[in-house]
Amino acid sequence: MLKCNKCNIVVPKSYKVIHCSICDIYVIGQDHHIPIAGKCIGTRNIIYFYSFIIGFIIFILMSIITFMMFIIHFLIK
Repeated sequence: MLKCNKCNIVVPKSYKVIHCSICDIYVIGQDHHIPIAGKCIGTRNIIYFYSFIIGFIIFILMSIITFMMFIIHFLIK
């Protein structure tokens, strides 16, 4: 067991637990902190973060394809 000097919380050694200096909380399996959302990405919300990233990439690709189709359509006429 580990004890945090800041919050006096006892944390098991078996977990990958990191104390976020920005949020001032412990996050299990912390990946990184997102300043815009004000949250840390950890074990509980990593799937939502990946879903957001994949959805954003699909949106960007579809926007590029639509723009290219629009340009090609007016160049042919």
